[in-house]
Amino acid sequence: MAQATVWFVVDYAVDVAQFSEFERLAQLMSEKSAEEPPTLMYKWCLSPDRTQCRLLESYVDAAAALAHITGPVIHDLVPLIEKVSKVTLFEVYGDAGPEATAALRDLGATVYKSWRGYSR
Repeated sequence: MAQATVWFVVDYAVDVAQFSEFERLAQLMSEKSAEEPPTLMYKWCLSPDRTQCRLLESYVDAAAALAHITGPVIHDLVPLIEKVSKVTLFEVYGDAGPEATAALRDLGATVYKSWRGYSR
């Protein structure tokens, strides 16, 4: 059976006056996430006026998602980036497993479990 990928979508409203700090932290979060081998994707998408940013993440499976949310990016860097931005959306797609699902909900995420369809 194939591993089930887990996706995160996180939207930020960015304090334009503090964009440089937001940019620095986003880069640091990307670098730290790249050190997590089961992280498949960690991509920031920025609006032209730099006031909205979407972070797209994907993890190879539930264990990888759990490793990320219990690791240094979430515990050390997310509190810092929340000082210069506000999370306006946090959605999780796929089967993150019971432990990660509970932790993600505690972080404010809406979790959508896979229901129908396929991926290749």
